[in-house]
Amino acid sequence: MNADNEEARSPEPIAADLTDAAPAPEPEPKPELSRDPTLVGPVAGEDRIFYIDLLRGLALFGILAANMRGFFAPLSVYENIKVLYPGMADRIAQAFIDIFIQGKFVTLFSFLFGLGFAVQMSRAEAKGVRFLSFYPRRLLALALFGVVHGIAIWAGDILLTYSIAGAVLLLFRNRKQKTVLRWAAVFPTLFFVGITVFFIAARFRHTAPDPPKPPDMARLQHIVDVYAHGSFLEIVRQNWIGWVGFSLPAQFAVLFVIYLFLLGLWVWRLVDRGMGRLALQAISEDEEAAASVGIHVTRAKLQVTLVSALMTCTGGILYAQYQLYINPDTVSGIAISLQMVFGVIAGGMFVMLGPTVGAAFTLLLAEGLRLGFGNKYPALDTTIYGVMLVLFIIFMPKGILGALLDLLRRPRRT
Repeated sequence: MNADNEEARSPEPIAADLTDAAPAPEPEPKPELSRDPTLVGPVAGEDRIFYIDLLRGLALFGILAANMRGFFAPLSVYENIKVLYPGMADRIAQAFIDIFIQGKFVTLFSFLFGLGFAVQMSRAEAKGVRFLSFYPRRLLALALFGVVHGIAIWAGDILLTYSIAGAVLLLFRNRKQKTVLRWAAVFPTLFFVGITVFFIAARFRHTAPDPPKPPDMARLQHIVDVYAHGSFLEIVRQNWIGWVGFSLPAQFAVLFVIYLFLLGLWVWRLVDRGMGRLALQAISEDEEAAASVGIHVTRAKLQVTLVSALMTCTGGILYAQYQLYINPDTVSGIAISLQMVFGVIAGGMFVMLGPTVGAAFTLLLAEGLRLGFGNKYPALDTTIYGVMLVLFIIFMPKGILGALLDLLRRPRRT
């Protein structure tokens, strides 16, 4: 009896359950990526991103304007062009380029290069094409163009630098966003540390700085004559001297270029892959509704603040290196705060490129007041900013760019 009860209580064999159970579904294999580079040819017009193309064209125009002095003068006087062109009109034109163009548009173009890298990678994945099947060849072609351009056309080439930075960028194509952002902070640190070590070593090497030498006008004139009347071989020889003496040592700047590339890669991933863009749009419409669907409003705002702080920090570092002196009033005074607010409102708060137009307008106004009045009337610029800010808010609330777009969209009378 007890044996019968124990047999009744014993559980059923587990093996039978496992045998009768349906097999677990196997994971679907990932589709094999194609190696055919023709699948990622030129992008059709309707698939292009208008604002990226617009910014890229604007950046190329700025780079062309900034390098004009290098096209018609030796590279040795690139930073002192007034030696050959001392006229007032030339000095004013060069001051305009130094203030509004120099170093700004090449930074924008480098950022867009990294962003374009991410766009090409995402589109290749969408079409099922291996990214490494075509992109290294493009970088190699870019490097060859850079070498040929630097030796045979103009010594102040940057294409070789871009190809090297693009090759480094390949190492981060599958890295996490946090890793990309951390390395984006490492490379400019290495760049500025290297510059600091170089200047300290140079300072200790010489007990006293050498007095500046006057420019060798005969040598400069000889270089100009070579480019004006020399043979092709003479021009190539002169380009080689400039390329070896100027462009190759400048490859150290690739560290800062890599930083901009990584920043562009990080921004595009943030916009394209994550929900950050949609979350920010929802927060801008209604914070409470965004929080009700699970969006962490505080964290999203903090991320935007950190990105803005990083970009501001980069601009501050470059500004300090350029000015060699800063104080709290020059970076956070009431005049600077008023200029930032005035630029945003004057350009157009609700237009994508409005703040950019406002910044250009503010700089033009500031430099015009400085050249026109100098230091004769203290705080005149601040007063004008305040008055114009009120006028813009009342009579042109959409800003300069917003008003221009409304004017262009207005139907014409027949």
